[in-house]
Amino acid sequence: MKQTKQLTRFLLLVFTLIYAPVLLQAQQNVQVKGRVTDATTNKGIEGVSITVKNSGAGTSTDNQGDFKITVLKGEKIIISFSGYQQQTITATDNFLSITLTPDAKQLEDVVVTA
Repeated sequence: MKQTKQLTRFLLLVFTLIYAPVLLQAQQNVQVKGRVTDATTNKGIEGVSITVKNSGAGTSTDNQGDFKITVLKGEKIIISFSGYQQQTITATDNFLSITLTPDAKQLEDVVVTA
C-alpha cells in the first residue's frame, strides 16, 4: 500500500516536470518586431495598423515602417493599411519583414458633384 502511494507520487512528479515547460511555453509573451514595406518601392510604410486578432491590442508603424508589439507567442497579428491587401501572420520572436501589395480593387479617382 505504501509503495503504491509512493509510486503514484513519483509518477505525478515526473509528469509534472515533463509537462510544466510545455504549459509555460504556451503562455509565453514575446515582443514581435518588424518592418512593413511597399511591394513596389521597397520603402517602409508609415501608419500601418498592427492589431492582435481577437484582442483589440495594437500599434502602428513609425515613419520608417518599423513596429514592435508584445503578444502571446502563436497569436495571430493582422497587418492592414488603406490601399493595400491585408495580411495575417503568426507571432514569433523573430524579426518580421512584411511586404504589403497594393490592392488592385482600390478606387483610382473619385468625382464629387453638387
